[in-house]
Amino acid sequence: MSRRFRLTREGRVFLGATLLVGVAAINTGNNLLYLVLSLLLGLLLLSGVLSDLSLLGLRAQVSLPSRLEVGREAYAEVHVTNGKRRLRSFSIVASPRSGETALGEALFLKLEPGERASAVVRFSPGRRGELVVGSVELRTQYPFALVDKRRRVRVSERAIVHPRSAAHGGPTPAADARETSARLARGRGSDEVFGLRELKPGEVAEDLHFVRSAALGRWVKRERGETLGPVTMLVLDERRTDDPDFDARFERSIEELAGLARRLHQMGTGVGLSTSAHRIAPIPRDRSLVPLLDVLATIAPLPSDAPPPGTAPRHAEGAR
Repeated sequence: MSRRFRLTREGRVFLGATLLVGVAAINTGNNLLYLVLSLLLGLLLLSGVLSDLSLLGLRAQVSLPSRLEVGREAYAEVHVTNGKRRLRSFSIVASPRSGETALGEALFLKLEPGERASAVVRFSPGRRGELVVGSVELRTQYPFALVDKRRRVRVSERAIVHPRSAAHGGPTPAADARETSARLARGRGSDEVFGLRELKPGEVAEDLHFVRSAALGRWVKRERGETLGPVTMLVLDERRTDDPDFDARFERSIEELAGLARRLHQMGTGVGLSTSAHRIAPIPRDRSLVPLLDVLATIAPLPSDAPPPGTAPRHAEGAR
């Protein structure tokens, strides 16, 4: 846990006034000025000690949602615990930080000994990928706002930031196919019976196999293949080109694909994704798009000699 401090604007004015009083006391030899100087120095020292005691023994934790979206308002919960046995902490500002970027601030006016308090910090992720909160900065200006004392407490909290949805402008021309393209393939999954199983408690009694149920003396239903309905496979070619604007166009392509995937899924279409490094099988409309959006959140450009899309091994489309 690192510790830093600095004088506030009020503290710098106070220190300047203290130095002036000190110079005047030395020049005049006036005992009253020496007394005032001692009082001012004592207040400055007391401010530093009390602010240090307020930060002493504090512990912090951060809770993030597992999935976020670029530009969409999100909330992080900050928990601060006063580990001291007898001393209170006052005016604590907690700021979760991703690298050197502060997500926001939460204020705790008073923490009793042993108390654990929580507050919510509101923020908007600025870029896709993995958001790592590695520390919480605790600071206070208690009691006189002369010294700003700070401590950093290490934490480890991670979340995946999905790309924002951009308007999709239709299929990309063949000349730009290395950036992104979308292919539409319509079909249906299998409806044929591939097994029987016992009806679970509370399950809807439909598609029952009456002959088998009568033979076993308990309800048995048919197991059928899953019906996907209409299916769309999105194809993203993440191989790098010599285009100087490749990175910006690549990010734009990801946002377009994310928007298209969300819209098609809301319309009841199964959506899959094929890239040079990943293949997500079409996700049915009744399952979450999280696996596909996770890939779009973390995907990075590959060298130009990487395999083309469609050659990656198949990834399961399990939903969270």
